[in-house]
Amino acid sequence: LSNEAFDSDFDSDNDDVGNETLFMVKGAMIPKRENSLYEGSCDNSDEEELGDNLETELMRVQEELKHVEKKNNKLKARFKEYEENIHLLEERHWIYIH
Repeated sequence: LSNEAFDSDFDSDNDDVGNETLFMVKGAMIPKRENSLYEGSCDNSDEEELGDNLETELMRVQEELKHVEKKNNKLKARFKEYEENIHLLEERHWIYIH
């Protein structure tokens, strides 16, 4: 993630709204932390925690994607099998009629 994506949210004039304010990070809703990130604090724990959370979420989504891809491949194979069966039935039907 680029720092520009974060800078636009952290530089807003609405920091007094409170911790309930949410901002978007690549489609994930992440709650804003205390002002330590905005005020140039040397404590990087919030940034590290955010990075860890995003990394964990990325790994979860990648695992889910693998599962969906396997299921998709099985469905494609089944569909191909059905198409072949339909073709065979059409051939038999044509032979039976003629």
